[in-house]
Amino acid sequence: MRRKPTATVQVNLRIKEELRRKLEAVAKQEEISLNQLIKQRLEDSLEQKAKQSLESISSDLERNWHRFREVSLLDMISTLEETNKILEGMIKRADAKEDPELSKLVHRARALLKTKSPQQHRQMGANT
Repeated sequence: MRRKPTATVQVNLRIKEELRRKLEAVAKQEEISLNQLIKQRLEDSLEQKAKQSLESISSDLERNWHRFREVSLLDMISTLEETNKILEGMIKRADAKEDPELSKLVHRARALLKTKSPQQHRQMGANT
């Protein structure tokens, strides 16, 4: 028959006499039983391990977020700079050919790149 997780069970443990004496001394100093001390220390060690794992995960997430964010921003900036260079060239060609329709499309694309939100992109598209 399986035990309930809340049941108290007896565990036989073999330890060196020297360790038992040290534990007894600490228990006496803290005015608790040896059993309470061992139980408390075991629970504390498990909680500490879990806490360390959460702290480690948290710091890993934070470190990777900063790294990812920097890389993403640099990629976006680089892409925008490239796109602006292409548009500059297109504007010069459109102006040189005096094609008003091409010039209008190029200027609209450039304005779209300068806007900051998807809503602004939709509004600009609706205005033409």
